[in-house]
Amino acid sequence: MPFYIAIFLSFFIVSCNSTIQKTGIIETDRFNSNFEGLSKVEIIERLGAPSSADTLNNSLIYISETVKKTNIFNNQIISRNVYVIKFNENNIFDSLNFYDMKKNNEISITKKTTSDEILKTGWIERIFGGVGKKDSLTSIPTANVGD
Repeated sequence: MPFYIAIFLSFFIVSCNSTIQKTGIIETDRFNSNFEGLSKVEIIERLGAPSSADTLNNSLIYISETVKKTNIFNNQIISRNVYVIKFNENNIFDSLNFYDMKKNNEISITKKTTSDEILKTGWIERIFGGVGKKDSLTSIPTANVGD
């Protein structure tokens, strides 16, 4: 019986230890350098692969996060930093934006849209558009079987 109590107490004591886990870009000092005039490829060579790439806004996103883990139920985010590097149409550095946990809920809406052909049709055609249409398929060859 004392053996089981010793095992239980050792698991209990080990589960109370906290660890600090860092993910993403660890060396955030690299973002203090001047990127003026550098291309997208040169910045990736200098900083490493980004956490994400935004093709719509032509930008690279680097994320750094530090979490204090006590056990599986008690995790606390100590810091979260997001660096967004935007490029112009020639893939040359344009701007660097920094977001931390205080700016976590700030959202900027873009006016860029994606074209969608179904929006140009009327609502009746969207509902009944496929009813009764018979398109002839001229590209399928016919075989003369049994001649």
